[in-house]
Amino acid sequence: MTPLDIKIALMKADITQKDIARKLKVSPPLISTVIKYGVKSEQVMHEIARSINKDVAEIWPNHFSKKKPAR
Repeated sequence: MTPLDIKIALMKADITQKDIARKLKVSPPLISTVIKYGVKSEQVMHEIARSINKDVAEIWPNHFSKKKPAR
């Protein structure tokens, strides 16, 4: 998903970036940075994904691969 897609999904879910920041007790700019630049903060990424009812790997496929390790 693009940063705009994420923002739209949050708006549709009636959730603000400030809501997520408050819930996680982090700064609002961190939420924005994760959305805009994909800066890896697993806590924030997972909460955004949960908030918009998406799998984290669907939003950030470069950070979260669904591939299983080779045996």
